[in-house]
Amino acid sequence: MTVTPISTAAAAVSRLQALRERIRTDPRHGLQTLQDNPGLDTVDTQILLAETYHRLGQHQVAYTVAGQAVTAVSRADTVRLLAARAVRADLACRLGDPTAMTACHDYARLGARQSDPARIVLAGAVYAVATYGLINCVEGGTRLARLLQITDDRKYRDHPVAVAIFHAYTVMHDICRHRRHPYPGEPDPLPGGLLTPDLTQLAPAALAQLLRHTAITHRCAKGRR
Repeated sequence: MTVTPISTAAAAVSRLQALRERIRTDPRHGLQTLQDNPGLDTVDTQILLAETYHRLGQHQVAYTVAGQAVTAVSRADTVRLLAARAVRADLACRLGDPTAMTACHDYARLGARQSDPARIVLAGAVYAVATYGLINCVEGGTRLARLLQITDDRKYRDHPVAVAIFHAYTVMHDICRHRRHPYPGEPDPLPGGLLTPDLTQLAPAALAQLLRHTAITHRCAKGRR
């Protein structure tokens, strides 16, 4: 059998797809596979490692690896750079890291270069959630309200990103109004990386879960109603 560049590339894509499925179904097994296969593409490995550590609850390690992936990927490789920046922005917000807003801004800016409105809006929403946790709820709420106006269009209203923003906005005001900060459990990772690149897979409550997670340390800047 003659090995051609096309057949080699197809085999690599097939291996990557199988690895992604393994990580989604069994992150611990997936982590072992990533660590035991030095022949895998370096950038793919770093992004997938960050996403795997994320799923295993090792968020600080995941954030460090995601930063390494952002540094390692070529600026011309916009598909994987978007994936790496998506993972890093999600983790920065989840950790309450001071770099969260910068990470979200970088993600949104690259989405704009790629003419990907869903990425731009999702990055803006994560920015708003990070603002809520790190700065104050008034500014975070204002940012989410602007995104609601942008997505309040018949063409975008039913998109999963728009639906998730609506839920997050409702939860944000509910927390501030009633001063309730229930621990929500561990939020699921947001789509946008290599494991789940399709943003239509965003769950309706995903941003609200992330918001409730950051609300644990939130000090409300609004007066009581």
